[in-house]
Amino acid sequence: MTTAISLQEFRARTDDILDTVIEGEEVVIVTLADGRKFALVPGAEWQSMDETSYLTSAAVNRAALKESLEDAAAGRVVELDVLKSDSRIVPPAT
Repeated sequence: MTTAISLQEFRARTDDILDTVIEGEEVVIVTLADGRKFALVPGAEWQSMDETSYLTSAAVNRAALKESLEDAAAGRVVELDVLKSDSRIVPPAT
């Protein structure tokens, strides 16, 4: 969930707002008097966005991710029991 607040409200309720972001996993957008904005984002969400940005920054990665999503949507998946040491990735028979 995302909440938008003014800078004045942020200043008045900084501790509560930071708790909301940290504990509640909520994004807070703060709008300055001149219309500029900044965001407070929970760490886990930021890490996820940063990883996604990195993974999609190269064309070869974007293509591989697109192909994987298409395979999954078409049901071309391989299930593994990653807890068993003898699990191996075996391409499906074609």
